[in-house]
Amino acid sequence: MTVGEAGKSSGILNEVIRETKLDTDEPLITLKSAVGELNPDLTVGVDVTLATGILANAGVASMGPALGERGFVIDTTNDGLFAPSREKQPWLRRLTIGKDITEHHRNRHVIDVREYPDENALRDALPKVYQHLKQTVYPLRATNNDPKLREFWWRFRRSNDIYF
Repeated sequence: MTVGEAGKSSGILNEVIRETKLDTDEPLITLKSAVGELNPDLTVGVDVTLATGILANAGVASMGPALGERGFVIDTTNDGLFAPSREKQPWLRRLTIGKDITEHHRNRHVIDVREYPDENALRDALPKVYQHLKQTVYPLRATNNDPKLREFWWRFRRSNDIYF
């Protein structure tokens, strides 16, 4: 049960920790109480709902692209089809996750062909890449519930405006 009044004031936040004997006339309910100013999210203490982003972090970090399928990821050390030359292959982008930073980079890259408007343009421009994606990504996307993923099966689930 929540009871409140407009404005800022101190209150008591009781949180149920344990309930036993609920089907008896004398149930045992253990509460944890906190006293202080109650926040809109029903917490006591610092109001984290007022937190804002740090301006100094703008453009420094990104969630990165959401690939949606493993077929976009290739290991350029073991895959003879794709040499890791960015000058010759602008669609091949280095994939770096936390493990690559804290340990060693695993020479993984992603195939980023989002600029191709349709699969025919992709097939004409990059037939080997098209074939790889058709075999690894298309089978999963063809039956996906999301019509956009079915229609544009050669693109990442979300690009998240990441620039490599």
